Amino acid sequence: MPKKFTHQVKVRNYHIDSYGHVNNAQYLAYLEDARTDFMDGLGFDMTTLRRQDLQIIITRVEIDYRAPATLGDTLMVHGWYSTLASRKVTWEHEIVNQLTERLVAKAQVSAALLQGGHIVVIPSEIRDVMQDYFWPAGQARISRKPV
Repeated sequence: MPKKFTHQVKVRNYHIDSYGHVNNAQYLAYLEDARTDFMDGLGFDMTTLRRQDLQIIITRVEIDYRAPATLGDTLMVHGWYSTLASRKVTWEHEIVNQLTERLVAKAQVSAALLQGGHIVVIPSEIRDVMQDYFWPAGQARISRKPV
């Protein structure tokens, strides 16, 4: 069975906007931190990728906001791949309030690898490890309370 990765986030005061909840733009940082920790855990941290002249380039981000997160909340950023093509990956994310299990946001983030300024085929050593986290579109869901 494919795996999912999880990254925990504590909502801090500087994440909050004038309405008293996490600013929409802050979710981009949560997603980036989750993906960075995930790639680090796979053994492909930024230093390792740079040594191979590889860069992960985000090509598309879509976020659906479902419920507010507020100061002090602990959020679980779950992730997996729904697309794992030769030159493109799409991460699926669900951000869930740890205490209430309520879905806070869903996101899709697509990316490609650049080498020497050109999009390249994902190297097999990276792709093979990513495969463990591949759930074809529509199959993976995190269990949680209904919205």
